[in-house]
Amino acid sequence: MDSKHTPGPWTAHSGAVYVDGPNVYPKGDDLGVPIARMDREPGNGTVPTERDANARLIAAAPALLEAAKALIDELDGHIGAGVEPYTALRAAVESAS
Repeated sequence: MDSKHTPGPWTAHSGAVYVDGPNVYPKGDDLGVPIARMDREPGNGTVPTERDANARLIAAAPALLEAAKALIDELDGHIGAGVEPYTALRAAVESAS
């Protein structure tokens, strides 16, 4: 089943990822609608700074995906499929799309 991810931009705040915008329903609080929360259970092996860093990385995902797609579009026809970073980027984009 092919499903689309929640459109960005996403933001991170206090170990959670939020989305907001005119097409988001229901409306959330001032931060938007939470779409992901990092595990905050004691003893889970992470600390607050690590959870916040994970949330920031996840929040950057839509922008990173679009940038990777744009780079692939620019490189197609100019770089060979045997170039490992290019092949890895294409595989990552395909797995996220």
